[in-house]
Amino acid sequence: MNRRMALNSMLGAMTAVAALSAGGISMGAAEVLNAEDSCAKHCRECAAVCADCIECCKKDRPECAACCEICSSMCTVCAGMVETKNPNWKAACALCEQTCLDCVKMCEKSSKACCKECAEMCAKCAKACAKMLGK
Repeated sequence: MNRRMALNSMLGAMTAVAALSAGGISMGAAEVLNAEDSCAKHCRECAAVCADCIECCKKDRPECAACCEICSSMCTVCAGMVETKNPNWKAACALCEQTCLDCVKMCEKSSKACCKECAEMCAKCAKACAKMLGK
């Protein structure tokens, strides 16, 4: 993946998080993020698996590679916001959950091993984000 595409994806994900957080999603003062129970580890793993899927699919399944690029970027943003206890972590987590579910749908359309692994990891990541959000 070239550096410019990665940067554009990351900026797009960060813009989306900022837009969501402006919509009134806030973190209560009493909430504490517990590193052991957080989604950050799953998000980091998901970002790495999606990056592998991008490389695997970019020639024969460009639509899958594009979806995984967005998912990888969003998972990285979510992990960073949770790890740093950013006040807008819930917005990132909600968007990460939805992005991962979209990626699952895309990757399940393929029989390629990279897509199966990606769909499985994205489902785990979405579940971890949902748990963080109290769903």
